[in-house]
Amino acid sequence: MRKMALAVAVLAGGASFVTAGCGSSEGGRSVSVAASATSGAPAQEPSATVAPTATAASSPTPRKPAKSPGRSPAPRRTTSAATGSAPPWCMLADLRFSLSLGSGGGVGIPGSLLMTNTSVRRCALSGYLLLTWRDANGAVIAVSVNKRPDPQTPHTVAIAPGGRGIVGLGWQRYKSEPPPVLCTPVPKTLEVRLPPTVQNPHPENGPAKRISWFTGDSAGMCGPKVDMLPVDVVS
Repeated sequence: MRKMALAVAVLAGGASFVTAGCGSSEGGRSVSVAASATSGAPAQEPSATVAPTATAASSPTPRKPAKSPGRSPAPRRTTSAATGSAPPWCMLADLRFSLSLGSGGGVGIPGSLLMTNTSVRRCALSGYLLLTWRDANGAVIAVSVNKRPDPQTPHTVAIAPGGRGIVGLGWQRYKSEPPPVLCTPVPKTLEVRLPPTVQNPHPENGPAKRISWFTGDSAGMCGPKVDMLPVDVVS
């Protein structure tokens, strides 16, 4: 199992961030998806073949989140899932979303979007979530999302009931320092939609789950631009 440290190691030290999704092991078989997540094509049903891995683009590396008073340590990531037959794709109603902020100084900051499987079944995810940021007035903020590839594993993961998936994020929060000059815009909320599949090839046209974005010095985005990894699972 990979640890969260590997995920954080691929994110940029300034604005960019972590590594990508991971493959899942299903009863001794590696579960993967036929379509490439970066192509935007819908994912096929989880299969027993392992997709070739991509080589990550070079990017500054964020610092590993450190334990600090009042802040929970960053979750660890793993490359394997619960054993059994290949599960169905996750539905939006199966998941509860939350955000976790990494630690580290400098202009860049890593964060994580976490998803807890609240259903009674295992379910699969593959590739990249669809994210939409909105300001305090509810208007959409045009954020440029840089989809970072995983250099080690395929992008299909299975999340057990009560288990968690994770998506690494990274962005630049300061224009310069010292003294720190905060970036704008500052999002208020984040809307989350699941990756496209054969059953739901256009999730962008469907409902989303909305959660509050970060507050404080780390909320603003230069650009605005965000680095994002594929879905992985938390050990």
